[in-house]
Amino acid sequence: MATSRRVLLSAFACSPSYGSESGVGWNWALETANLGHDVTVITRREFQPAIEAANLAIAKEGRLNFVYVDWVRRLSWEGAGKALTYGYVYLWQWLAWRTAQQLHRQMPFDLVHHITFGAVRFPSFMGGLGIPFVFGPAGGGESAPSALRRGFPLRGKLVDALRDLLNRLVAFDPLVLATLRRARLILIRTQGDLAVVPRRFHPKVFRVSEVGIRCPQPKPVHVRAPGSVRFLYAGRLLYLKGMHLGIPAFATALQQLPGATLTIAGRGPEEGQWRELAERSSAAGSIRFLGAVPFEEIGQLYREHDILLFPSLRDSGANVVYEAAAHALPVVCLKLGGPGELVEDDWGKAVEVKNLSEGGAIAALAEAMVEIATDRVRLETRSLNARAWAERQTWTSRVSAVYERLDGGGVAPSTGTAGESAEAANGTGLSISAGRLITRDGRMD
Repeated sequence: MATSRRVLLSAFACSPSYGSESGVGWNWALETANLGHDVTVITRREFQPAIEAANLAIAKEGRLNFVYVDWVRRLSWEGAGKALTYGYVYLWQWLAWRTAQQLHRQMPFDLVHHITFGAVRFPSFMGGLGIPFVFGPAGGGESAPSALRRGFPLRGKLVDALRDLLNRLVAFDPLVLATLRRARLILIRTQGDLAVVPRRFHPKVFRVSEVGIRCPQPKPVHVRAPGSVRFLYAGRLLYLKGMHLGIPAFATALQQLPGATLTIAGRGPEEGQWRELAERSSAAGSIRFLGAVPFEEIGQLYREHDILLFPSLRDSGANVVYEAAAHALPVVCLKLGGPGELVEDDWGKAVEVKNLSEGGAIAALAEAMVEIATDRVRLETRSLNARAWAERQTWTSRVSAVYERLDGGGVAPSTGTAGESAEAANGTGLSISAGRLITRDGRMD
């Protein structure tokens, strides 16, 4: 096990009630504490009710503490527009940095780790504490192939063009460069993220997925007849998820899988476009849209299907891939971004689309769907292999790998005890109650 430390975690998003960025912040904090470290998390007040409702024994023992910081008390970043969200990320980082300075003076930490917002083009000021600093896992460096953007809505084309520009500007951004320079360890998610990091920082880069999985109880693997295979897409209905390729690919595959179905679960701005695309296709009667599915019903949705179709063009993370594999669903995706780097031939199919047009990508995707669905023995084997792969992708393995890397680099713990740290906080306007570090009036000074 890694050497025990007092760790300060900066998590713009951190909640046990959500997936995505919020789930990453929460699970990294929880697993860091489970590994025996004394963890204090700076996060936002929006997540305080869900965190306190979790009522963790580990928090009551004082090994997992939370500090809630915000400029606007009730701003919900999930519901805000991207411009507002991204602007507030910068402001919140400054507020969190000021709070971190105060906490570090009163109860010195061995290590500070910026975990969310996890994008390589967003800076963190936490490296200024003068202690070992870990940045990431940061993503967002992936870029959709230009040949496959023709089906994007105009908004998507503009967003991706701006995103590509911002990624190129990382090499000139003084705040991001200062972040990377101060970091003892730079965690990235994919090869695309490495391309954004200036070459002089590459010796400090460690590639690790930000996502882990807690596998449910295994389900019996039941493989339907090839003609009745059930495909599933689950996630937000966004242009970057690639279903402008996935829907026509399914329609093509249906010619050889006449009883197959495709379920699309989720909501998003491209819902109207995707519905129209499905209605115009020859597969209209075999495609159904479920809309948003409650979090507690997702497991049942996976159990009712056989193969996950996830043709994302530039995802860094791949939560849905982990979830599907944990439920023994093989995955068909594109060989792009996080999913393309994760999915292996023994439990799925990552389709190579390099130098392909949209028509070529659709044909290749359809061919992969037919291949994986028609061989019942191989489909069952892939299902079992998907589950076995997921069982190895634990949150504990993710966090352990990072701290073991730091141990190898000689990042030593400071002297003093957690009890001494708690005593030092008293009398400063801070109090520790039930493992939660908060100001007496619920606000940071």
